[in-house]
Amino acid sequence: MMGNTSGKYNEGYSHPDSKHKIISVLVGFSTEWPYERGRLRLLRSNDRKDYAFEYAPEFGRILMFRVCDHSWHGFLPQKGKQMSLQLCYVDSKWYALKENVRHRLSSFAKSLPIVRQIIYWAPRSLGGKG
Repeated sequence: MMGNTSGKYNEGYSHPDSKHKIISVLVGFSTEWPYERGRLRLLRSNDRKDYAFEYAPEFGRILMFRVCDHSWHGFLPQKGKQMSLQLCYVDSKWYALKENVRHRLSSFAKSLPIVRQIIYWAPRSLGGKG
């Protein structure tokens, strides 16, 4: 899945990923990432301030990690163009197909101007969930 989050706002709440994912790989394609925020944080807990490592989505940078029930990650809110490729190795074809349908529906919805406007105006919290 290629993500080009050139939208107005991104919020990366802390989460450990689905139990169906085994490995996650991120490949950065942004020409630069000059921002202090918006880097993916590998967390020690569900608190985004308790991080062990930060990954900026700069061109050619790759991050790979094994997913488990305590592989928490997320990022602080940031406006800015972010391009990356995410690859996930999952445990079943059923899960891969389900996620593909979900991502296609989500992408379609976000392509609609009214939905993009709702997302833009939705209240955001710097604290958020974790």
